[in-house]
Amino acid sequence: MIKERVKKVIFLLPVPIQKRFYSLAKKSLSCYRILRGPSEYPQNCVSGMLDSKEYASAKELILKELSLVGEYAPYIKDFNAPLPPVATRPNRLPDGVLFVKIMKELGSELPDIVLLCPWLIRGGADLMVLNIANTLSLLGKKVLIITTETKPSDWVSSLSNKVKLIEFGIYAKKFSFDKKKYLLARLLIQLRPEVVHNLQSRLGFETFYAYHKSLKNFTKLYASFYADSLNKDGLRRGFVSRYLQSLSPNLDSIISDQPVNPKEYERMFGIPAERWKVLYGLVESCKRKNISSSQKNGLLWASRFDDSKLPNLLEEIILNFPEIHFHIYGAPYKEELKKKYDRLKKIKNVTLYGAYNSFAQINKEEVFCFLYTSESDGLPNVLLEAAAEGIPIISSSVGGIRSFLNDKNSWLVPTNDISDFTFAIRNAFNNKEESLKKAEQAQLLVMERHSKENFIQSVKNIYKIEST
Repeated sequence: MIKERVKKVIFLLPVPIQKRFYSLAKKSLSCYRILRGPSEYPQNCVSGMLDSKEYASAKELILKELSLVGEYAPYIKDFNAPLPPVATRPNRLPDGVLFVKIMKELGSELPDIVLLCPWLIRGGADLMVLNIANTLSLLGKKVLIITTETKPSDWVSSLSNKVKLIEFGIYAKKFSFDKKKYLLARLLIQLRPEVVHNLQSRLGFETFYAYHKSLKNFTKLYASFYADSLNKDGLRRGFVSRYLQSLSPNLDSIISDQPVNPKEYERMFGIPAERWKVLYGLVESCKRKNISSSQKNGLLWASRFDDSKLPNLLEEIILNFPEIHFHIYGAPYKEELKKKYDRLKKIKNVTLYGAYNSFAQINKEEVFCFLYTSESDGLPNVLLEAAAEGIPIISSSVGGIRSFLNDKNSWLVPTNDISDFTFAIRNAFNNKEESLKKAEQAQLLVMERHSKENFIQSVKNIYKIEST
């Protein structure tokens, strides 16, 4: 009988192991709960607890077994009283509810390609996500974008109506980071797309790192890396230094927006530059005529107002040129940046316009040159858009910018020192005809390399889409 078996377990095993016996009691309770419902259940549901001569369909035998177990599980008392649930129903657990909610929202049509990104707000990296998603949709692919941060996406209106969006970060904001990783991996395994492409999502990188073995059974893993920023000590911080080396063996494709940074990463991390694929940014406005003129005397700065864009250097430049009016587009998105932004309001030769929807909508009637400051970069889309409109460019020479700008098509500043920027700006405004000739060369390069036709072909090559 089971009583003898239980005695052996209790008396022959060490005390810590004896505690495991209580799991048997829980199984017994589960069987008992089943028998209190429908009258017929498979015989083998309690076969591990009964002798071979007994039958699982006999309610009295189960109760007898429970009584014997009760002598060694003191919390089992009244077998005829209603029992509490043995466990919470899986579909009532918070993560289960969220999973079901997301799957219902997606419907029966599963995506071919999933794009992971932090959010969709106005910026160069987000514009790349939009252009990839809309192009894939145009090529007949079913696309799903999953945003992973809690910040709402305000650029959704630019998406094709065929592209689906799940704001996973908002849905799962109450969960721990580890739980979010698990849920995202579970969702991707359930969807089984052809490709999951991570474009600057920290949760996406961490999920790739933790669950790549499971994910690669069903899908290909792509990741885009652009550039790291620098901390106060001059050390790199960002996705490249944190994830590139550890993830590269498990990635099917590594993507950059220009070829310069991959060569640097080959030197730093030993990852061959040949493994990279280049997807140049798309500039839809690249056929616009030159709108700059030597009669204009304004200077335009437009970017994300962030420490990586060197706002302190920008302020120094403005103070060095009181005769030039600066048109500043971009708004701080962190509290600690508002003080730096507010200081610019007090300078007479500055007009602050705040956030902007697109470069094309910026008023450039008084603008002669475009100024770009940055400590580290890939290939900023705003430089391509300025060049496409024929505006002379004065820019930092960092990261992938050198793959587009040079001394023949711009005023490229060798260092982020105030003296070098002062020299470049004076040259640009004192030699306006030369500046306009440089702008023409940059405009031609945009039209040649960053056209819609070239972008579509690159997307086809990277995602292995056959031409129809």
